[in-house]
Amino acid sequence: MSDPEPYTHAWWMQKPPEPLADVVRRFQEIGHLQPPAVQKVLQKKLPPLEVAEEIDRDVAALWERVR
Repeated sequence: MSDPEPYTHAWWMQKPPEPLADVVRRFQEIGHLQPPAVQKVLQKKLPPLEVAEEIDRDVAALWERVR
């Protein structure tokens, strides 16, 4: 089977999920560049970095137990 075209739905679905802490870090770095409405949504929806790192550790531990 050939690889799907880059940036298509199939391509995104094939990629492994990005750690939540990386997403939070990225939006903390570029958040000030976003419009105020987007900043408000990001602050409301994304957890603090410490919580995101804890979630990533818990998910990794869960996957280790499942395997």
